[in-house]
Amino acid sequence: MFKSLLAHHRHQRFSDAEIGQLVRRGRVAAFQTVVVRHWPAAVAYLDTCFTDRAVVSRIAEQVFSDLYDATVESTPPGGPWRVHVLTSARTLALREWTRAPEAGLTDGFRSWAEAGGPWPLTMRSGLTDAYRCLLGRQQTLLWHAVVELEPAAVMARALGMEKREVGAFADLSRDTLRETYRALPTRNAPSAGHAEHALSVETRLDLNDLDGQLRAQLPVMLLGWWEGSQYAQVRAVTKPPSAFLPFLVRAASSAARTPRRHSLIRHSAGLFLGLFAGGMAAAGAATALDTLNASYDKPKHTRLDGTPRRTGKAAGPYGRRSGEDHARRSPAPTASATPDARRAAPSDDAPDRCHVRRQRSGPRGVEQQMGRRQHDPRHGRRQPAAIRQHRSR
Repeated sequence: MFKSLLAHHRHQRFSDAEIGQLVRRGRVAAFQTVVVRHWPAAVAYLDTCFTDRAVVSRIAEQVFSDLYDATVESTPPGGPWRVHVLTSARTLALREWTRAPEAGLTDGFRSWAEAGGPWPLTMRSGLTDAYRCLLGRQQTLLWHAVVELEPAAVMARALGMEKREVGAFADLSRDTLRETYRALPTRNAPSAGHAEHALSVETRLDLNDLDGQLRAQLPVMLLGWWEGSQYAQVRAVTKPPSAFLPFLVRAASSAARTPRRHSLIRHSAGLFLGLFAGGMAAAGAATALDTLNASYDKPKHTRLDGTPRRTGKAAGPYGRRSGEDHARRSPAPTASATPDARRAAPSDDAPDRCHVRRQRSGPRGVEQQMGRRQHDPRHGRRQPAAIRQHRSR
């Protein structure tokens, strides 16, 4: 009993179609919510057919057992599940009457069955045809809201929506039904520009009292046998079962035994995959840490010849080498790296003008030996003092 109540509490926010998907995925206990929702309706409908309560309970259980099998086999109802439950109850009631004609049947149902289970051929079918053209959710809402007059909370649970959304969806469903009914080709005569006058008398009668006509026509046209007043009274006082039905207990036990054969393999595989994923993550973290350390230890400055300026413990403060170690480890400057390399170590392929200047004699050569230079603002370079004195003469 506790398990059934817990299963219903867990899944009562799901719609009938969503519960069917859960059942097909192996969550057998979710079907208890379907039983709780539609059990009073099935019992109330069968109560209009049989006088024996034991027969009513047995056939009601068979209704939900067949519905569970259809759901597992991926053939759930396409429209309202409530209508499917009532249709299945009617079919099983007729089958019971065929098997035992002298069983405890009600007078009305016996008369209807002996007459061949006829449908009312004189009743208008346009509204029912338009109803069948709607979406499954719209059919479900109109049946629960108009035919059975159920509260908004019950409709919200059957549709899997919020209670505050039921009113707007009901208005939308009614408007869609009206437009579909008007668009039926056999209902209206063609008349351009006079659509309202082109509607037939029966169409206008149905549209003016939409809820009343739905309540009067839909059950009879969809089910054949219908005792609306007795059905509503019995459904209001019938309580759903507090425990799993026998077929649901067997299904839950079978579903619980099936995975145990391979549970150890699945758990071992899950453990192995978890350890493997953890090892890969640890290896990736170690590689990232090594890369980070290598990038941190890498010299930040290099000399012009490509040698590092500081490495390891030899580096002094502020990234410089100090004292004799710097003088011993620093390579000799090359000709290309010295600012005065052109004058200190000219190459053989130097320009001719440089060679001429080196051979020039005069005061410039004397001042090159003296080493005294002054700045000449006219040429932007430093000139020897002797040349400045020679020009001033």
